Amino acid sequence: MIQTRVTPFQNGILRKTWWRWLENQHPNVVIRQDERLETCRTQGLIVVYYIKFYTNLVSLYNLHQYPSNHIWNIDEIGV
Repeated sequence: MIQTRVTPFQNGILRKTWWRWLENQHPNVVIRQDERLETCRTQGLIVVYYIKFYTNLVSLYNLHQYPSNHIWNIDEIGV
């Protein structure tokens, strides 16, 4: 995707100098290693559960009529 867009990167490739600049500008940004899911979590990744979750979510949105500025995206640590 980067190869098709105009970027400040040489030949569309990120360099270590860019990463150092980003770290200086945003010290809270870190590189993290991905983690494998535990077996119990992978068993929960079944299409039926996704459908049930989103069906319940839509019904709650329709029931409560949440305004768009009251819908937040947060992760496990609440950030």
